[in-house]
Amino acid sequence: MTYPYLVGDFLSRATNASTLEELMNLYAEELRRFGLNHWAYQAIPQEIRPDKPPVIVSNYPEAWVERYVEKSYHVVDPVISQGKACFEPFTWRSLEDRNTFNSSQREFFNEATEFNLGDGIGIAIHGRKQVHAMISMGAPEDTGDFGAFFQEYSQSIYLISLVFNNVAQDLVQADLIYKVGDVRLSPRESECLQWYAAGKSVPEIALILNLSESAVKLYLSNARGKFGVHSTTEAVVKAILGNFLTV
Repeated sequence: MTYPYLVGDFLSRATNASTLEELMNLYAEELRRFGLNHWAYQAIPQEIRPDKPPVIVSNYPEAWVERYVEKSYHVVDPVISQGKACFEPFTWRSLEDRNTFNSSQREFFNEATEFNLGDGIGIAIHGRKQVHAMISMGAPEDTGDFGAFFQEYSQSIYLISLVFNNVAQDLVQADLIYKVGDVRLSPRESECLQWYAAGKSVPEIALILNLSESAVKLYLSNARGKFGVHSTTEAVVKAILGNFLTV
């Protein structure tokens, strides 16, 4: 498949997506064509603090996401701390060539390697005044020379990622204006959604907030209903792009 056809084909299908869930599925499908099976969309706050868990939409291994959140790895993750200064796609390991990793960052990558996430691609999404998100994806497991893979395909991946982000924002803004422009989440709904976005399961959220699991499920269900979506993941994306969550 040629490079222009690849991007043009995705652009056509993405702009015709009618829901955020459909768009996310299209994007994941497109990444799989490159052998990229794991990806994440992470909101980047102005101030990164250990006591503020990251807001992540991800299909990374659940055990890795849990460890990432529990150890507050968003504070030391070079993809976040250093990658946000990049205006072009970058490989995770290339960041060490620019700034030597400290012991915490080396420990982070050593643990990530245990989950086959020792290297990958990062794409910083820049707003008018600051970086507001990072899209990252783990390197294909069967790629012999990841450097050569990156050189050949990074611009294609960059373009479809920008298309994904722009269309996602358009879908969310249109939905906020015409469907849920007056959405008001209750404090509990916001808290449950915030912790779900941080990678916590329903039982964990219940423990953190001292609620029953049925109550957590109800609050998440209410949030989905208010955003007019079927999945909690889609509700999280809408909440991120619509500035409903504190990041």
